[in-house]
Amino acid sequence: MEIAAKRLKALADSGKGEQLSENQQKLLDRNLLTHDLQLKGTVAGNSEGGRRSILPNTAAELFAEKGFDRTSMRDIASRAGLLPGSVYHYFASKTELFLTIHQDGFNTVRAQVKAAAEEGTDPWDSLVRALSVHIGGMVGDSPPIQRLTGHSLAMTDHPELRDQIQPYREAYENIIRQLIDDLPLRQDSDRTLLRLTLLRASNWVFIWYRAGGMTPQEIAWGMVEMLRNGVA
Repeated sequence: MEIAAKRLKALADSGKGEQLSENQQKLLDRNLLTHDLQLKGTVAGNSEGGRRSILPNTAAELFAEKGFDRTSMRDIASRAGLLPGSVYHYFASKTELFLTIHQDGFNTVRAQVKAAAEEGTDPWDSLVRALSVHIGGMVGDSPPIQRLTGHSLAMTDHPELRDQIQPYREAYENIIRQLIDDLPLRQDSDRTLLRLTLLRASNWVFIWYRAGGMTPQEIAWGMVEMLRNGVA
């Protein structure tokens, strides 16, 4: 197949691309996409690692666009520029791919939130910085894996899948729990209610967020300030 694709590439480059049939053009397009994956993998260290790292991001895009049920392994392979069966070489099932996305996503965001909080000048500033990263991961220019992970904090189509990613969610939310515990609050303050209020409000930002409006930092600061000082 690789030799055939090279011949088609040479024919297209010769200025006689109009001679390619529809099937030939599809073969050429698939080969060019696969070659791009190989190049990215080479930069990362090897083509196998490149494909395996690109597939979760590709799947995350489709899960976010179409939902878990309406996304097939064939859809993922097609967008990644691979043959349908190739995806199974890296992931045994769509569920395994979904769980890999969330494990990687939560681990990455957890590290970013923790690092941001450590730069805070006081407990309140640390909380705002952490929530800024939390919100930015859902609505900013983050990779698809992080955006899908953020969305899954608010909703997941399948209860079974939600249960399986729950340990990753809890490990992530434990960072926010610790930040709330560090705040200097009145003795009668309900820290659990404060944590849940902030998390739920933050998790739903992607529903109403529109580019060009408030930044993730402004949203996080506003939420914390309203709860800290009130609005009366």
